[in-house]
Amino acid sequence: MKRYSMPILLVATLVVAAFPLVGAAQSTDVLFQEAQRLERVQGDYQGAIGIYQRIVGAASAERAAVARALVQMGKAYESLGRTEAFSVYERVVRDFADLKEQVSEARRRMRGLTVNEPLPPTEPVISFVSEGFGRPSPDGRFLALIDADFNLVVYDTGNRSARVLAASREGEETNEYADFGLSWSPEGRSIAYTWWIYHRDPSAARGWSGGAKELRIVDTSSGSVRVLAAGEGFIPPNDWSRDGRFIYGKGPNPPDVSRIDVKSGASQIAWTDSSGEGFGAVRFSPDGRYLGFTRYPKDRSDPDIWVAAADGSSEWAVVDHPADDYGMYWSPDGSTLIFSSDRTGVNALWAVRVQDGRAAGEAYLLHPDLGPWTQLHGFSRDGRLFFSRHLANVSIFTAEIDVDAVRVLSGPVRVAVETEGVNEAPSWSPDGTKLAWGRRWSPGDDEETHLVVRDMATGRDSDIVPQRDEGASSPWTLHTGWSPDGSRLFANIRTYPTADFKRVDYETGEVESTSIQGGERVPSFLDEDRLVYLRSDSVFIRNLATATDRLLITGADGQIDRIKPSQDGSRLALLKRTSESTSDHPTEVWTVDISTGHAHRIAVASRGEYFDARSEINWLLGDDAILVALIDADEKVAIGRVDLDSGAIRVFDGLEWPVKGGVGDYNMGPAIYGLHPDGKTIVFTIGYNRFEMWAIDNLLSK
Repeated sequence: MKRYSMPILLVATLVVAAFPLVGAAQSTDVLFQEAQRLERVQGDYQGAIGIYQRIVGAASAERAAVARALVQMGKAYESLGRTEAFSVYERVVRDFADLKEQVSEARRRMRGLTVNEPLPPTEPVISFVSEGFGRPSPDGRFLALIDADFNLVVYDTGNRSARVLAASREGEETNEYADFGLSWSPEGRSIAYTWWIYHRDPSAARGWSGGAKELRIVDTSSGSVRVLAAGEGFIPPNDWSRDGRFIYGKGPNPPDVSRIDVKSGASQIAWTDSSGEGFGAVRFSPDGRYLGFTRYPKDRSDPDIWVAAADGSSEWAVVDHPADDYGMYWSPDGSTLIFSSDRTGVNALWAVRVQDGRAAGEAYLLHPDLGPWTQLHGFSRDGRLFFSRHLANVSIFTAEIDVDAVRVLSGPVRVAVETEGVNEAPSWSPDGTKLAWGRRWSPGDDEETHLVVRDMATGRDSDIVPQRDEGASSPWTLHTGWSPDGSRLFANIRTYPTADFKRVDYETGEVESTSIQGGERVPSFLDEDRLVYLRSDSVFIRNLATATDRLLITGADGQIDRIKPSQDGSRLALLKRTSESTSDHPTEVWTVDISTGHAHRIAVASRGEYFDARSEINWLLGDDAILVALIDADEKVAIGRVDLDSGAIRVFDGLEWPVKGGVGDYNMGPAIYGLHPDGKTIVFTIGYNRFEMWAIDNLLSK
């Protein structure tokens, strides 16, 4: 349960270094990709600068490639807080006037470096602190983190040691673990945190019921834990009052901010947002007089920074700008509000002076680019600002396999993509001539999602941007599937607050709703007139002509995780976790007769092993066996062949990976998506999904 409850990208992971990107004869494109990887993956800006300099100095490099490398070099210098950035941009403007796009970008970034106020005379210094995702203590020495096993951990930044304060556990009766929502007491002796509790329930689909939340406080010295609120009284902790008497958080209803008495646990509504719009976590000013927060319009676009009186008597905008402004924190002396903004086209750090809680001037740039997918986590008393980086990079690979000999013949081979980020859920067209996948990446702070279809013969990509419904957030694609004739795609396109399956014409880019609401899995066609899909742990067959559904099977005695129809459309294979098992993962393979609905258990994983629900089921030619991803007791994932007649499970030789990662790594391991129609080539993803904590010193120096 814990592995799949994380609200983060569900991606497959492996150390990318196992698959070298750069060969002996490097083109400028390959060098550029390697430099981008160093920046986005490792945060190694100096190493990236070295590669950009190689491109610039290469005699064979085209002018456009040199200009592009110079612009990226300038951005890398900016990330390091180095003054060389400005002169690099000046060179682009001076020497490449014919390249309008690069010159425009260079000019824009030069303006960003000189906007409103100069950088402080003491240059900020950015440094790595630890893996993970959490909150700094008031003195900045410790971090409260949630690790990969959902334990609450205190990390000492001085001696780089970690100590578990609240350990997750899965027992016979309950499954319990810490979740995000952490706040230090003002003196740094206690941590308020969120705790989840699920109870064993054989009648529930997943074998667990409840999902109750508790607000707990742990003493960091003694480790003693106290439950402050639970059930309807639960409020996720945002911040403590400056006197330490109350914990503030959003709830119990969306417009409310409540405060909970630390001694008695009694709660009361402190402030109600009357705007009818959404707002982010509330943060106390150092003097305790004000609450700062991010306000989000109903369509979630263009958030701004607001302040309210601590007693809820009034509220006002401090930063009102068409860009996205969010994630605010107060400076230690309360004179400045710090926030993230994309107004320069990237995720930059901005500030605004405040007096009596109100803006005392225009917002000004503090740091030009923190990088995509970053989140602020607050100051220590000495002015050190902590933030997290979400490092996600998932790539697509293929490998040749021999299904009869049950071994890997060659690979993995990386599928070249235009934009590195999260490239996920690849699927072959029925004739194998095309490959589709979802591409999620972050230019600046805006996360964009495209649907990409590649013609494997020509290498040409069709790049489709899914349409956004009115009032919905930016769309993103999870999984893709094809119609039998290969003319259309089905994609699960999620937009806040809804998700449904769309029918996409990849030639024209036209996107049409199917009226099928669902989760992560896309429908699969049985034939031209019928498709099968999974929703709310039940399998339905949709008649396209009549738009009616027939219930095929439910997961009444367990959880259904994956489904896939056989090639002749007569049977359905599925992965299932049963209520009889304490495992939180599918451990059984079943088949279902499409006509009768009769289900038959085919195979059961060995003790300590389970099937990976993130990977697709794939039928072999002849429909006599299926391919699954199997995770063993040592937390390694491999390809397994399940013979349907005997139920025997055989593991492919030559392709297995570790699953677990470090404190900041989640959802590790590759995800296997498709078997080519020739029965010889699998397509899968490998990458990583990691959080790291960083800090900026000298940010507010004078």
